[in-house]
Amino acid sequence: MKKKLISIVLALVLVLGIAVPAFADGTTRPTAHTVVTSLDGVSSVTVNGTAAYYEYDSNTGSSVKYIRAELPKASATEYSLKTATVVITTTGSNAASIPGYTASVSGNQYTFTGVNLFNTAYTVSVGSYSYTLAAGIEDGRVGIGSSDPLRLSGTLESVTADVYGSNQNNPYMGNPYYSTGWTFISYFVTATLPSGKVLNNVTGSFTIASGASFSGPASSASGPFNFTSNNIITITNGSASRQYSAQLAVSGQSVIVQESAGGYRNYDINLTELKNSSYYTGTVQTKAKAIEKAWKAYISEPHTFSNGVTVMDIMEAFISWAESGNYFTGTSDTGGGTYLSQLNGLNAFDCGYMAGYMYADDPNGYYWNSSSDHSSMAQIGAGDYVFTSTTRIVWFYTVDFMNWYNW
Repeated sequence: MKKKLISIVLALVLVLGIAVPAFADGTTRPTAHTVVTSLDGVSSVTVNGTAAYYEYDSNTGSSVKYIRAELPKASATEYSLKTATVVITTTGSNAASIPGYTASVSGNQYTFTGVNLFNTAYTVSVGSYSYTLAAGIEDGRVGIGSSDPLRLSGTLESVTADVYGSNQNNPYMGNPYYSTGWTFISYFVTATLPSGKVLNNVTGSFTIASGASFSGPASSASGPFNFTSNNIITITNGSASRQYSAQLAVSGQSVIVQESAGGYRNYDINLTELKNSSYYTGTVQTKAKAIEKAWKAYISEPHTFSNGVTVMDIMEAFISWAESGNYFTGTSDTGGGTYLSQLNGLNAFDCGYMAGYMYADDPNGYYWNSSSDHSSMAQIGAGDYVFTSTTRIVWFYTVDFMNWYNW
């Protein structure tokens, strides 16, 4: 029960952090956005090389056009968004301008450098036309720029720490309803320390940018660190600051469920088989997409579980998180921790009488080559399977469970 309550609290913090905007100028909340194929006076717009798209929103009407760019998480960082290069190519004799920035002009190409687009929108003028320019980063894990003045890296007990951000991006970038912002990045420091180590006396050191200061679990970046008294690292540089949440585990004592920098997931949900089947349509598809969206958001952040946690405990924590965060609108059922029969309303048998949820514990993850060459199935109930730092679990939805046994 304690783990469920913690999961709910963390989910509520996330929801309140990104879903409670200021009501700017009495503007109502947008409920839809419409794609605009072209803008008067504009040939193209790019932000850090990513092509922008054009839309108008339901709450501000078709007279307000937005130029939006969602940068790829694989390469974009908060710092690159704060120091963006915007290239506006105009048509005819139209000139482009962004308030506060001077363009380098080559023919009809206007290049603006160092534009701060992190939760900041601009009224762009192109000739006699005006548009709202805004940008963000796609959902998921993002890195930290090597020139970021708030960057952090280091080792703990000779283990290289994994330091990264987890982003949630609102597609209504630049809409005045969201005056508090639309790109929300939470930062984490994760590591699994050697067996026998204690979190109240961790040796190691962090590297920070020149001119930056370190505070939190130690008086300096050189440690030693007491993460039991304070697991929030604050980096300050000038007037700017950033917090990193340290989510650490000790081998044999606790485990972290998360997606690593290389995309490795030690605990996962995979709906490939369902998506490749004829059942993937209508309400089944809608429910499955919601599951995938929720899991993508959940796994992008570290979740620490105590020693002895079971495979089903983690699934139940995820369900609580997804329901509290309004990712799930359908019912989920784990049979009191004995059997996953329903997830967000997607039931076993919804896709045939041999369909349902299974999980693999193969170190190679989820794969299917043939009925005799596929992931190995765990031969123990999820409520009894203890998850450790070396375990790899993949839940999936099968349309024919017989295929997963060499019978």
